[in-house]
Amino acid sequence: MKALASDMDGTLFFHHQKNHFKEGDLRKIKEFQKAGHLFGICTGRPLYSVLKDTKSIIDCDFYITTSGAVILDKDLQVIEEHLITYETVCYIYQRYKDVATILVQVDHQLFALTQNNENIECIEISVIEKGKIEGVSLVFKTDKEAALVCQQINEGHLGLIGHQNTNSIDMTSPQCSKGKAVLSIKKMKDIETMGAIGDSFNDLSMIEIADLGMTLQTSPQMIKEKAKHVVDSVEQGLDILFKI
Repeated sequence: MKALASDMDGTLFFHHQKNHFKEGDLRKIKEFQKAGHLFGICTGRPLYSVLKDTKSIIDCDFYITTSGAVILDKDLQVIEEHLITYETVCYIYQRYKDVATILVQVDHQLFALTQNNENIECIEISVIEKGKIEGVSLVFKTDKEAALVCQQINEGHLGLIGHQNTNSIDMTSPQCSKGKAVLSIKKMKDIETMGAIGDSFNDLSMIEIADLGMTLQTSPQMIKEKAKHVVDSVEQGLDILFKI
């Protein structure tokens, strides 16, 4: 059995495209699953956001959310999760509230802890204390700012790991990454050939660790150099995986 873990935004889902998904991708995913293989999404988004855009469109066999912090099965049952503490989020909030938009993923949902321009509900930090905190994100004005702070976080002692995605940083427990989650799925499902496809820096861990790591023509050069194949679409990636 084979499986493909696909990043969502910029790989499978396109915000500025009318229908958001490519018809060829959707058609090939169904064909792949009908042949007995597995397809799942591996994203920095929380589950609620994934389901909002994929419900009745894609029937996933697994979900990897919050950059690998949460793994769920086909029936949305959590099979693995790595949480971060409320105290850690408070520290991040105090340190970066004046220089970045701060987002937090709690109980599979996304909230803003600072004012934002993305129509995301803004809440007080105290509200999240009793929830399951899956991840926290910082959104900067430029990719350069994000890269610098991401390096600081990964070299520091916060007990977090930063995953850069253009001008934002998704921070999770150091026990998780997209790559580790993809390996977990491979072992759980006894998958012979595990494929992964993504387009940004936070996808590197799964692209490097998968049996067939792929990226898009539109991806940064550094990611293209790490991938086994550079493709035009998820559809083309599945065609390659089919033939292995």
